[in-house]
Amino acid sequence: MKEFKQIELKDIDILSYLNPEEENFVIVSGDNKHHNAMVTNQISFGRMRDKDIATIYLGKDFYTRGYIEKKGRFSINLLPKSDASREILDKLAHLSGKDSDKFQETGLTLIPDKTPKIEEAEYVLTCRVIYRSHLEKDSFFKKYKKYAVTVKIENLSRLSYKLASTQCRDSE
Repeated sequence: MKEFKQIELKDIDILSYLNPEEENFVIVSGDNKHHNAMVTNQISFGRMRDKDIATIYLGKDFYTRGYIEKKGRFSINLLPKSDASREILDKLAHLSGKDSDKFQETGLTLIPDKTPKIEEAEYVLTCRVIYRSHLEKDSFFKKYKKYAVTVKIENLSRLSYKLASTQCRDSE
């Protein structure tokens, strides 16, 4: 059984996941019955008023965006760096959540919660929306109609295995 323990954002090498050529972040939103996952590399991290924050940029027609707007919460999941994870990320990038169950198609396991997350993730950031904005046509993203969401990172957990010395389940 996998366990999660709470850590600080500064404790992970987030830069190693930021690669403009690979979508390494899995966004999950929704509820136990209706949910979706998407991959992205359009994300930034920072601090505001002593709080860890993240900003993600979503296309106006992204299916997951509807869940984020409705729930006001989502998780950012980082899978372990491996060839198997790369295959899953590539598959997630090419599947439509409108037409299929991405969890069933990829073999990922949803952890149902107030903020759903992926059991196979190495790191999980649970997030609550604190600001959202439509980006103007003449902005940096003029080629695409984008929507920016800034979130407070409420909880950051790292995967550990049952034999690890620290074990406490991510609780919200």
